[in-house]
Amino acid sequence: LYNTCTIAINLMEIIRHRTYKIMAFYLAIKEIWRYRGRYLLFSLVIALITTLVLFIAALAGGLANANKQFIEKLDADLLVFQENTDLQATSSRLDEAKLREIRRITGVASAGPLAFSTGTIVFTDRQEPVDVSLIGVEAGQPGDPALLSGAGLQAKRKGEVIINQSIAEQSGLRVGEVLVLKTIQGVDEE
Repeated sequence: LYNTCTIAINLMEIIRHRTYKIMAFYLAIKEIWRYRGRYLLFSLVIALITTLVLFIAALAGGLANANKQFIEKLDADLLVFQENTDLQATSSRLDEAKLREIRRITGVASAGPLAFSTGTIVFTDRQEPVDVSLIGVEAGQPGDPALLSGAGLQAKRKGEVIINQSIAEQSGLRVGEVLVLKTIQGVDEE
């Protein structure tokens, strides 16, 4: 008799527990239906925030990839950064004395400085300006980019630039043309 009563009580507890679950689910659905406009707006806000986060993550990944593309294709075995710059090329500054010191190290065949900045190509024919990343290199040293057309950089000539093929196509610039480049030096535009 004891075992039968215990089983009956346990069975009643299971039925009551399942009834509460079904009742809770029923009440939740009823509440959502009653305030469907509020729940729809709330769900829409969550969906928009999720989309925004995914969009920003994709944009950041693309920009990060574009910034490191030059360094990945660089024909160098080693990059040297200034101390305490977290290996960020745009923050690292090494002077000429450090470059000469690096060139004197046994086993270093050649070493060349790299400088990174940003600027804008300005057009005189009312075409929209194009924002560009600037990479300064020493002619004939590691970092000097390979060209698809035109002459390479030469140490004796100044005022020469090499532009990316997509920038050339976007802006309509051809080999030998003059371009106006606007940069900010300190607080002054040049």
